[in-house]
Amino acid sequence: MREAFARYAALDLDTVGDLPALRAAMEARGYTTGDSPWDELLTQLFANEVEPHLGRTRPVILYDYPLAMAGLARRARDPRYAERFEFYIAGLELGNAFSELNEPDEQAARLRADQAERRRLGKKQYAVDDDFLAALRAGMPPAGGIAVGVDRLIMLFADVASIHDTLWMPGRELFGPATLED
Repeated sequence: MREAFARYAALDLDTVGDLPALRAAMEARGYTTGDSPWDELLTQLFANEVEPHLGRTRPVILYDYPLAMAGLARRARDPRYAERFEFYIAGLELGNAFSELNEPDEQAARLRADQAERRRLGKKQYAVDDDFLAALRAGMPPAGGIAVGVDRLIMLFADVASIHDTLWMPGRELFGPATLED
């Protein structure tokens, strides 16, 4: 992740690890940052300046995401980052994977911090899943997983540009467009 930001966004992730530094870097590029939290701003920068370059000429694995972008993932050796990776082929993100955070106190703290941030931003509140935390306390062995988008694989093999061309019943036909509050 650090290499991708340096190469495609000319940004050192280690120097924008706090909100004021990231806001200043983005505003210098012409972005409006408003009240957005650090992870949302970094995601915006990633989507606009980094992700469009990934996997275009060869497969790419992007790893060591900032911890704030991996709420359920175990910390990496550098504690500012998480053991999370995504892989890209032909410009498409095909999979998202991470090592599960199985430390209950750290997970509880992250969930509560997320709750506080959602409250601050006036977003919908979600209860902390105490059953999940109890399961972690009971003992969870080291684990990890990967989610591979079958619809994205179909996009790749069918050589189509829109994911909506791969769905047998697009959700927006059933439910209408998603809103930002969702």
